[in-house]
Amino acid sequence: MFGDPTGGNLIQQLTQISSESLEGAAPPSDAFVSWLHGQASTSKPEDLHHTLGFTEFTTSPGNHRHQGKDSLTIIPTGEYVLTDLAASPPTSDIVAAVNALNKLCRTYLGAG
Repeated sequence: MFGDPTGGNLIQQLTQISSESLEGAAPPSDAFVSWLHGQASTSKPEDLHHTLGFTEFTTSPGNHRHQGKDSLTIIPTGEYVLTDLAASPPTSDIVAAVNALNKLCRTYLGAG
């Protein structure tokens, strides 16, 4: 399947793999797959593999939450104070509340 049975140039052989040449072939060993994944770059945004963590180019583990109590915060504590409006708020309070929500969405969520 890969040309020279004594090994030859493995990289050149790998570049010639096609769907047809893999038809009926045995999969690589777990050791080879582990080695190959171990060589993959994980430090750039365009990388296909990423390690788990909390930095710019890591991914979050599956058990993380976004409920805002014990998860990482998006909005700095104390920057916005939630204030309930009265049952019949004046227009100026409604405008102020909507404008504050718009600012928050633009600042932290990248909204228009």
